[in-house]
Amino acid sequence: MLRRIRHPIGNRIAQSVAGKIRIVNNTSVPQFIQRNEHFCRVRLTTTVDNAPEAPDNIRDLKTTNYIDTTHTSHFFKQVSVDPDNLLSPDLQTKFNELLRKFSEVFSPNFEGYNGAIGPFEASVNMGPVQPPQRKGRVPQYSKNNLVELQNKFDELESKGVFRKPEDVGISVEYINPSFLVKKASGGFRLVTAFADVGRYSKPQPSLMPDVDSTLRTIAQWKYIIKSDLTSAFYQIPLAKDSMKYCGVATPYRGVRVYTRCAMGMPGSETGS
Repeated sequence: MLRRIRHPIGNRIAQSVAGKIRIVNNTSVPQFIQRNEHFCRVRLTTTVDNAPEAPDNIRDLKTTNYIDTTHTSHFFKQVSVDPDNLLSPDLQTKFNELLRKFSEVFSPNFEGYNGAIGPFEASVNMGPVQPPQRKGRVPQYSKNNLVELQNKFDELESKGVFRKPEDVGISVEYINPSFLVKKASGGFRLVTAFADVGRYSKPQPSLMPDVDSTLRTIAQWKYIIKSDLTSAFYQIPLAKDSMKYCGVATPYRGVRVYTRCAMGMPGSETGS
């Protein structure tokens, strides 16, 4: 029996032996477990040899654009300009005109980086040892949750986050398990576990800012613009030669691949 385990060491799929699961500490730091401490979350998974027949409410569902983008002129209205009323009326007008001009930037239907300041894409820096190939698996959810999981895949596919492998001309070499995680604000979000691929990839060196350098930098600024990038990872293109390691198995539509970054994907932290 295969079970999906989520614990502080990472996400992985393990096989139970005699009703017991062995969890290996892959970190260099000892993990101390207190009495009655919540240690991990175990979820049963099943092996998918062939995609099951979709239920009626999915079988005839066509992949559509979930967000109406025919009118983009109103997106800038969700931006707050000078809430403390510190700017002059002339500067407020200039900021509002600039926001109106680039209103499509604030569209919830993100299309990914457009290459305006040069080519850029993230990549999975795979090491000399390749991860072992495995069959695709989906969580053992109820029918309603499987439909919800498929809807999440369809929504992201309509936005270009997922593509069919044959459409991008690649052969998938690794399938990563995906799950639904309940959001505090309500509803669910789709999460893919890249822990196994991450163990075979090399970390990419990058210059990360610290608190001191950040404070010294912003102290010289005259204006500060606060922005929360919605689904920022999904806007970063993924290199084509890395897509083969970022496959997923959908409940009713077969295998798909990530064409953009996702949270937890190796290499996405430096790309963001």
